[in-house]
Amino acid sequence: MKTIFFNTFAIFTFFSLSLFSCSKNDDNNPPTSENTFFCKLDGTAYNPPNATGLISTITNTLVITGSTGSNSQKIQIFLPKDIAVGTYTQFYDYNADEFIQMYYSPPNSNDADDDGFATSGELVITQHDVNNKKIKGTFHFVTDPSINGNNVWNVTEGTFNITYKNL
Repeated sequence: MKTIFFNTFAIFTFFSLSLFSCSKNDDNNPPTSENTFFCKLDGTAYNPPNATGLISTITNTLVITGSTGSNSQKIQIFLPKDIAVGTYTQFYDYNADEFIQMYYSPPNSNDADDDGFATSGELVITQHDVNNKKIKGTFHFVTDPSINGNNVWNVTEGTFNITYKNL
């Protein structure tokens, strides 16, 4: 029963936050100069024009997103809204004390066949000021293929510096 609840929770969280993380207006609203997001995707630099952070009031989860806009290529990092400075290596583990997940979706992905969740990697939170809603860190991860897909994505040299807001 616990597994069913957590699987349902994770799926609901992922899809509800995906809907809110990149709206059609993203292309017209450039990110603030404070927010930065960078990584390499299979060795190619990925420096998306949209770097955002939102706390979902539904799940109390902080979602950091680097995206290219509508129907976009995006990387998302899901973590507890009050995550402490530290190094994290457990992802998508419902039995862990804190739910952390990283995710990649290629451009124009219309289904989950090409998308992938992190199965290994590392997230390092180097600074987190909860009062001023600022978070900074580094990351890298490798995905497993999702559902019927067979793509594996290797994300390296990731960095972010985000001022986030409540959704």
